[in-house]
Amino acid sequence: MAVGRSHAWHAARTYCHSSVRCVSSPHTLCYDDSRFALPLLYALPRIRLLSLELESSSVKLTPEMVTVKRYEKKVHVEDITPSVIEPSFGIGRIMYALFEHNFKVRDEDEQRSYFTLPPVIAPLKCAVLPLSGNPEFHDLVAKISEELTENDVSHKVDDSSGSIGRRYARTDEVAVPFGITIDFDSLKEPHTVTLRERDSTNQIRIEVDKIGDVLRKLSTGRLTWEKVAQQFPKFEAQESKS
Repeated sequence: MAVGRSHAWHAARTYCHSSVRCVSSPHTLCYDDSRFALPLLYALPRIRLLSLELESSSVKLTPEMVTVKRYEKKVHVEDITPSVIEPSFGIGRIMYALFEHNFKVRDEDEQRSYFTLPPVIAPLKCAVLPLSGNPEFHDLVAKISEELTENDVSHKVDDSSGSIGRRYARTDEVAVPFGITIDFDSLKEPHTVTLRERDSTNQIRIEVDKIGDVLRKLSTGRLTWEKVAQQFPKFEAQESKS
């Protein structure tokens, strides 16, 4: 607790190397230096030598250094200093702790890392991944993207080259919690896609006209992946690392 504070508390987070303070919240009340200084000043004429011990040094005061006068003053307006709480947040330290505590590595492949940020705070909620650059996928990709936008689900379309496994890994590295894959079965009526969950890598098969509402509820915490997995059929696929 610092001098001049009626109360103070601090919050620290444990990193892999040490524990670091992230938040400081001193409560100053109406304290000021006069509460501590005035009693000492009035006592100086009766004390030949006074020593103040500080954190790193000491200061010696003598009566000759200070003059104390008493007088009366008529006060028409009294100013009152309100109680003050002075919170201080180390945003950089909090963000570092957030990323460190959510950084994971796949058990089966140490080269594949990912962040387990909850969907509620993940910047991008979903990635739309057509299996290939086949022109037949374009209309369905556009339809799904429009559906996600209407449901306020932030997303990105990754139609770059490379295997679907490599593109899954790229989205995992930036904490995207869900991935929609459009494959050749998606072209059949009724249109369906696979929905992949980042942490478990489990996938389900779901109708296109339901994907927007389901992802909106998943992204806002109103629905859990466990309940979704119970409602829709599981999709088995081996993720390629190449």
